[in-house]
Amino acid sequence: MNKEVNIFVEKDDNRKKKVVCECDDAFAIGICQRDDFEELFQKIAKNAFFIVAEDKKSRDVLGYAALYANDLNTRIAYITLICVKAYAQRDHIGTRILEKCDQIAVDNQMTKVRLEVYSDNDKAIAFYKKNGYVFEMKKTEYSYNMIKQL
Repeated sequence: MNKEVNIFVEKDDNRKKKVVCECDDAFAIGICQRDDFEELFQKIAKNAFFIVAEDKKSRDVLGYAALYANDLNTRIAYITLICVKAYAQRDHIGTRILEKCDQIAVDNQMTKVRLEVYSDNDKAIAFYKKNGYVFEMKKTEYSYNMIKQL
């Protein structure tokens, strides 16, 4: 079932924080539960585009992404967080969020988009591959960088 969804850049920092915490259970370790959450959130609030997906009818938050598109040297944008609530997955919301990230990256003169994914997260890896990402390199013992040419 495809939901009617609004995908937009949220500007209000209080709403951004609410969205992140509302979607916290989409992550193995909740973002809002991290010791460095306030520091992480301040970086996002200051430097990232914060993309929200919400149901057009109910206005329920379905997912979000935080995208940095400001590295004019490498011209590589970076998705630092992305999630879709479990009940809303398989409705192409994640793909629509990635499409919005791509659009913002291109609008900001980026040529690629990079993200990091846990190496054991087969579902996410398959999703990213389906959306044009390829393995770039091993990032840590537990994760890979994946990249997409725009």
